Amino acid sequence: MGFSLSTSHMIFFIGALIVASSVMAIMVNVILTVSTNMENRGEDLSLRLETDVTIINDPDNMATDPLIVYVKNTGRVKLEATLDVFVDNEYMTNVTFTQLDNNSDLWQPGEVLKVTIYDVTLNAGEHTVVVATTNGITDRFTFIIQEG
Repeated sequence: MGFSLSTSHMIFFIGALIVASSVMAIMVNVILTVSTNMENRGEDLSLRLETDVTIINDPDNMATDPLIVYVKNTGRVKLEATLDVFVDNEYMTNVTFTQLDNNSDLWQPGEVLKVTIYDVTLNAGEHTVVVATTNGITDRFTFIIQEG
């Protein structure tokens, strides 16, 4: 009777070890995944905090045919020299981007990007231009076109 009791305890102990090690393997995988996701989220947040753009046009002196907007990289990170552009809440597709300060692929902090917007008709009145970077940082610029 003593031998069978020891054997059953041994089997239960080995089973418990197998279950514990399986749970541990799953938990390690979950913890690594959560840790990696938190690190990526932190990097994205840091990039967003260091990104800023500012439209620097003179609202009283706007070129409107085509519409030209000057945007300065006022953040601390290099950006792609492209933006999403909206005029009066309409997404613009016929847009060109020209870097005024250099010809590299990246838009350096402190540099100005000339945004030329074609095929947009602006009547007299108030209009809004919104530019957005690839990571969601935006700037809004409102100007008025006088009649005549």
